[in-house]
Amino acid sequence: MFNSAEMEVLTAAICWKLVVKRADSSTGIGIAIFQKPMSNFCYENRKTYYPPFCNDDDKADAAW
Repeated sequence: MFNSAEMEVLTAAICWKLVVKRADSSTGIGIAIFQKPMSNFCYENRKTYYPPFCNDDDKADAAW
């Protein structure tokens, strides 16, 4: 399981923007909402190529 810092590094590496991050004060259960960019410009211009691109035959815009 990812911890918060690892998740922030991963999402920054794939150019996702953190929109909101909140935790319930009584339970400590939290949620983070990220925004995927509209184009691959940021991802294609990264200095390091990790994580790698998906295969060309993958459906990049399919819902999961």
